Amino acid sequence: AIIANYERCFAHLSSLVGDERPQAPCKRATGRSPALSESQVTEEYMEKSIEELIYEETDKRLKEMASPDYVFPEKADKKDVIGIAAAIGVSILLIVLCMTGVII
Repeated sequence: AIIANYERCFAHLSSLVGDERPQAPCKRATGRSPALSESQVTEEYMEKSIEELIYEETDKRLKEMASPDYVFPEKADKKDVIGIAAAIGVSILLIVLCMTGVII
């Protein structure tokens, strides 16, 4: 049953890459239902390629950012840089301690 499921997943992914219409999302190898059932897959999803969906989402986000009321995030300041450097330093220290056997 798992091999048949993998074959179905592979067929689904192949259809996304090729010119064929995509099939309904495949079940995971665990046997659980996919995130969308076959009845939830709309005709719009079936006819749009991933490239078209990416272009639509990009266009939507660019329009949102171009609106006058869009608030851009603040630039990273000195405190942010110090915090990032400290997190990297602690991570490296923990890795070295694990590699030397101090932390198991």
